Amino acid sequence: FTSIESQIRVLSDYAFMLRDYELALSNYRLLSTDYKLDKAWKRFAGVQEMSGLCYFMLDQSRKDAEYCMENAFTTYLRIGSSGQRNATRCGLWWAEMLKTRGQHREASTVYFRISNE
Repeated sequence: FTSIESQIRVLSDYAFMLRDYELALSNYRLLSTDYKLDKAWKRFAGVQEMSGLCYFMLDQSRKDAEYCMENAFTTYLRIGSSGQRNATRCGLWWAEMLKTRGQHREASTVYFRISNE
């Protein structure tokens, strides 16, 4: 945890665990742009996944939460074999988010995408 980005990530994760989703989300957004510029795709996908969970927990914008989860899922798949397990986890979280909102048809689509990876 020597880099500033990794310290901000730890802070964000602690904020998420303590249910301060707004603080966590603002830090995840900051990290997202940094990781995207650095082309650190695995870290970018992880931050996008957590951003999607923050949006979901804040119950703000369905589109933002789904966009973040879609972005994380596709980025994990683009990484290759090292991202397969992460893509599966991300897809399961995404489907659970959709089921909680009563969007069962969309959740089934996500399950289908997970099974095809």
